[in-house]
Amino acid sequence: MHFTSSAQFISFLLSPPANIQDSIVKEELILFGAPVMEQLWFARNQLIHEGKEFCSVKSIQVVRNKFQELRFAFSSVSSVNPRRVNVNWVRPKQGSIKINCDAAEGSNHSFIALVSRNWRGDLVFALSKRAETNFPLQAEAEAIKWASRVAAGHGLARFVIESDAKTCIEALLSPSDEVRWRISVISADTLNWASQIQFLGFRWSPREGNKAAHVLASWCFKYNFSGCFVECSAPSVVLNVILVQQAHFGPL
Repeated sequence: MHFTSSAQFISFLLSPPANIQDSIVKEELILFGAPVMEQLWFARNQLIHEGKEFCSVKSIQVVRNKFQELRFAFSSVSSVNPRRVNVNWVRPKQGSIKINCDAAEGSNHSFIALVSRNWRGDLVFALSKRAETNFPLQAEAEAIKWASRVAAGHGLARFVIESDAKTCIEALLSPSDEVRWRISVISADTLNWASQIQFLGFRWSPREGNKAAHVLASWCFKYNFSGCFVECSAPSVVLNVILVQQAHFGPL
């Protein structure tokens, strides 16, 4: 099938030919089309702004991986009963530390970030570093593993590690189930670090609840910065997110 413009391709996704009647096939067309458009736009920017030649093999691999992740995510959502989800950051119990983690991916590498906060919601510390992977799922898993390692070396007894990467968290909560091969070794390492802590819980959070870590990872990727932050040195964009989230708390 040949398309002469992006508009024609989008029209095909939204209004498939009459011979495609299966609703599931129609949904998967859109799921597949979204990463196709994203990758083409990314490749176009790479060519124009960085002079990098288009690689069809690599692009096809990226599209396939993203499609499988979207497919898995949507199937997970549809398999559970709808319920109201708290999208705000939820403070841990008194005496516990919560570490939110996230990743920002580029064409050749990623940056992963951790934001550690106490039961009051105050910043304890934040960390960032470069990760040598450009696969989103793998970068998210590396961030969670790093959080577990940091928690194990911190000396406290109670930690909660939170991420908006649902697939990665599910792999840790149900390690006996089939785990995506790309993160299987990373997940095993994460559980090994977790076993060294008296209490460590893994939790999934909506993106909004994980926003501080997301903003820090994006900021560090933009400025190519790896390091440690405390409240007086953290980027203002991260501190602003923390202040807004604290404003949603009830009485302490």
